[in-house]
Amino acid sequence: MAPDLPTAHRVYFSDLAALPPGSDLLIDGDEANHAARVKRLRPGEPITLLDGRGTVAEADLLRAEAGKRAVLELRIRTVHRVGPVRPAVEVWCPPPKGERLETLIEQLSQVGVASWRPLRTARAERDTFRAEKLERIAIESAKQCARAWIIAIGPWTDLAEALPDPRVVLADAGGSPATPAAADTVLLLGPEGGWTPDELEQARGAGRSTLRFGPHTMRIETAAVAGAACLLSHAHPGDTR
Repeated sequence: MAPDLPTAHRVYFSDLAALPPGSDLLIDGDEANHAARVKRLRPGEPITLLDGRGTVAEADLLRAEAGKRAVLELRIRTVHRVGPVRPAVEVWCPPPKGERLETLIEQLSQVGVASWRPLRTARAERDTFRAEKLERIAIESAKQCARAWIIAIGPWTDLAEALPDPRVVLADAGGSPATPAAADTVLLLGPEGGWTPDELEQARGAGRSTLRFGPHTMRIETAAVAGAACLLSHAHPGDTR
């Protein structure tokens, strides 16, 4: 998938919509320190700013200072909007253990998933995580992979709450071969132990389809990324109307 944003160094700034072209902007803290100390950016270099909600600005770097008082001084050249990816694909699944959850969010972001929600299932093994840490990972991934819209981290939901949604499909080895999504889709994945027979029966009773995404059993973070990539293979950035 082509990147939403140009290839200049990218910086997150949450209030871009209020900045007109020609205005100057000061950014401090970690974003400034990373750009000045790690990237070693110098005056005159181009910067791309994103707010994670579709607003993108192109700027020129006027000043860069690292250290405890790190600061970037920028002059805004252009401000524009980028539409979210369409059709949208969301992934809802039980969070895997340990750092695998962070890997899951980073990789779902890279393939273009709109949002992730933790799903309660009968065989799920984890019921807590730090949402703020996942949100930081989502921001860093958006900068790395050139996303104008940051992947959203949603609230917990139950299978019974999810199944009435007509966008829902389930990943299951016994399902039909998957094809690219033609409309907005919510992909549900079961835990490491898989769906229970009762959960699959609930899905069938609700009229939900089951899809398979490969010939082998995959860990949840692999299955989520493989499934999302398949569904998004024909997706493209939407317009902003």
